[in-house]
Amino acid sequence: SEKNLLEAFQAASRLRRRAMMEVGEDLVLSNQAALDLLGPGDVAMLRMLVTDVRRHGATLDLSLESGRAVTVEVTQVSGARRGALLHVEPCDTERARSVTRRSWSSRERAAAPLLVWGPAGTGRTTRALELSDVEPVTLLGPGAALLDGDTAWARDFESLMSRRTGTVCVDGIDLLSDRLLELVSLRVDGKDRPHLVFTCGPVDQLTGRAAALAGTATRREETVPLAARRHQVPAIAARMLQDLEPERDLHLAPGAVAALTAHAWPGNLRELKAVLAHAVQRRWADTIGVDDLPEDYRSAGPAGPIAPLERAERDVIVATLHGCEGNKVRAAQELGMSRTTLYARMRSLRITSY
Repeated sequence: SEKNLLEAFQAASRLRRRAMMEVGEDLVLSNQAALDLLGPGDVAMLRMLVTDVRRHGATLDLSLESGRAVTVEVTQVSGARRGALLHVEPCDTERARSVTRRSWSSRERAAAPLLVWGPAGTGRTTRALELSDVEPVTLLGPGAALLDGDTAWARDFESLMSRRTGTVCVDGIDLLSDRLLELVSLRVDGKDRPHLVFTCGPVDQLTGRAAALAGTATRREETVPLAARRHQVPAIAARMLQDLEPERDLHLAPGAVAALTAHAWPGNLRELKAVLAHAVQRRWADTIGVDDLPEDYRSAGPAGPIAPLERAERDVIVATLHGCEGNKVRAAQELGMSRTTLYARMRSLRITSY
């Protein structure tokens, strides 16, 4: 990996004389032009930017610590773990004005954090990144704090906040320590900071500092279980297949689509992706059929169609059962019906996964 990074850096150095930096898993290379142009905060931000390069695309406009507007071209390095080559070019006068205007606009919109919440596996992080429209966007997850410690996470967070522009997405605030939650809370009230986006589990299950931090987000969006949006399964599965095998033109046979749509998906998007990954490994042709799915996922349900209103009722019951972790007493209370009625509706609507 390091050899491929070095070869790519040497090849680019021969072709271009502008500021250039290369980032690997545990390696940073830069030429003198980059050292003259970039400050320590700029380098830290660009390192984090590389982790989100697929979302951002090949080119970004941003403002440096010095206030200078630049265009950054990001190219992934083949054969290098999370490696990318970055060429940094100062913007022309008109483009620099546009970048500066966007930077000030992002500060004006940063007053209220955005909260994306919902059960695990419902696509909270993906949705949060989709809603983060102020570039550059950097994702900070709880895994970094667990692996590297609170101090390393806090250092990365403070480095990003000092940039004052872009978006910082704090993923999984309900998994952060009280110390880190307090640090983030102190930054929420700042007037000159990046846009903030938080993600977490169901808000009614938050306590203490996590609940208080979530309460600062006046804009909220809920991600609902996959069972409650069953009609989206074919489109979601198609996108997942493209991500799993971008070089192949994979698609689902009608029977496989029917089987996947009929499943309750208690594990939400993660479960669906695991099922599709299993199918991709079994099938070398472009069409994935029912027999390529794991055995427990091959049935499209009992014979006889379910009416649209019954399908809607079924999805609500499944979503409530999932939210109550299969506890039928609690689910019946949430739905405003007796436990006997809930059992009867489950039999009638062919709900067998709980």
